[in-house]
Amino acid sequence: MTHRRKAGGRSSHSERLDGELEREAFLPPKQFLAELEELKDEALADFSDGKFGRLAFGDSARNPGNRPEVIALLKAMVYPERIAADILAKRIPAVQDLDIKARLAEQTAEELEHLEILRGMLSGWGHDPDEMWHSPLPELVKVFEYVDKLETLAEFFTANFIGESLLLSANLKVMRAVAPEAFAVYLDVSIPDEAKHVQLNRDAIMKYATSADLQERARIVARRLLNSFVEGYKAKVRLMAEMSSVREQPSADGAASPA
Repeated sequence: MTHRRKAGGRSSHSERLDGELEREAFLPPKQFLAELEELKDEALADFSDGKFGRLAFGDSARNPGNRPEVIALLKAMVYPERIAADILAKRIPAVQDLDIKARLAEQTAEELEHLEILRGMLSGWGHDPDEMWHSPLPELVKVFEYVDKLETLAEFFTANFIGESLLLSANLKVMRAVAPEAFAVYLDVSIPDEAKHVQLNRDAIMKYATSADLQERARIVARRLLNSFVEGYKAKVRLMAEMSSVREQPSADGAASPA
């Protein structure tokens, strides 16, 4: 993914004559967080421009439970909500700051609440809620396997900051804007929760990215998460398009599938 940079803005790396990357000096916490915010905002501009495709949810006049694009996205989101709770829970003992620890525990419970809502919506419409828990999109699996293996809290909370920020703005708010009738039950809970999670990660980054080395490791994680999130997003867009195409194929008698 190509990252824009404002004219006169600082580069996250400077090139030595021998081609090696020179490490950045330690930045004050707020300044380092601002650097990550800029990186995230540049990516969001690409999402807004449609560079990675756009989420589309079919005919709004139809029942959401009969719209393959809606069902495909909800099924794909079951895995992230469930695995995120597992990964967050495993990290809680490593967090010594009691405020951050309590908020991380709260987020874990909220991810499980989101999962319950998703599964309830799918079940209520007659769909298997766990189909893509057992067979998740590989691109999403790679994201969470990477986050789970991160060594430091600075890296972990940076990964979560990028992921949660992009989820909130490039996914959930788009779902609200484009198809509120399909997702309201889920979004009414998840959007305010995800905003809290983004702020938790901001606070934790300023708490734990406390050296030049930790900040450099966090930069590497941020860029990798941006690219991985893009791949996961594109995989969801492809899945939704494929499910829509399958639904519109004519049946044996020549008629399209019923609404």
